[in-house]
Amino acid sequence: MKHTWLKLFTSLLWSKKFRRLPDNDHRLVYVCLLILSKLDLLDEPHELLAPLCFVSAQRFTTIVHRLSEVGLLAEDGTVQGFEESQDTPEAARKRKQRERDMSRDKSEKCHGTSHGDRREKKEEEELKKEEPPCSPPRGDQIPYGSIITTFNEIVRPAKPYRISPVNKSIARLISARWKEGMRPDDFAEVTRIMLAKWGGDEKMVDYIRPHTLWTGKMESYLAAGAASRKDESWKQELLDEMGGPTDE
Repeated sequence: MKHTWLKLFTSLLWSKKFRRLPDNDHRLVYVCLLILSKLDLLDEPHELLAPLCFVSAQRFTTIVHRLSEVGLLAEDGTVQGFEESQDTPEAARKRKQRERDMSRDKSEKCHGTSHGDRREKKEEEELKKEEPPCSPPRGDQIPYGSIITTFNEIVRPAKPYRISPVNKSIARLISARWKEGMRPDDFAEVTRIMLAKWGGDEKMVDYIRPHTLWTGKMESYLAAGAASRKDESWKQELLDEMGGPTDE
């Protein structure tokens, strides 16, 4: 049995033809016929279709006749109003996109391409577009090696990032942030902040890396960390004023 999607717009409930149906049995059968039409089962005998629509064979025949009268079933038995109820340009676009994604995933699976590999490649491409090489101010040498060494010491990744030669994409990130005014302490601080936030989350721990932390979002990560520390400081001051927690 093949699987399929059925999407009904709420406007169907207020269409003139649908509202002309006398009761919910008729409406239920019509929706069931929409499903059956997607499965190419409308040519089956009424005795087989009736149980699938939750009514008796006699009741099914009466309802089908009524659906034909109001124009929801054509003479050849096809369901009317199906396209306008189901398909839109946006729905068709999303359906094609899903099919392309499924096809690509199958191909990558056959060639042994992992989700992590795809993510790495995508991030590299985005960095090339969004982080063009930039030169630091004269007389202000960027300590690439020191910044990366500090990151390795804080995070202790299974495979430390090399400092000689420095990865080109990481160097572009550091250079871009340096031009914005970030300095070694800022790189170290954002690393500590996000390690504390994501380190215990299995889904996020893999994002604790330069390609994620040192992007254009670095300033917002630092600001969020500062706000969190301020909140903790306020709580501690309040406890101190109240005499702190008491141990009995």
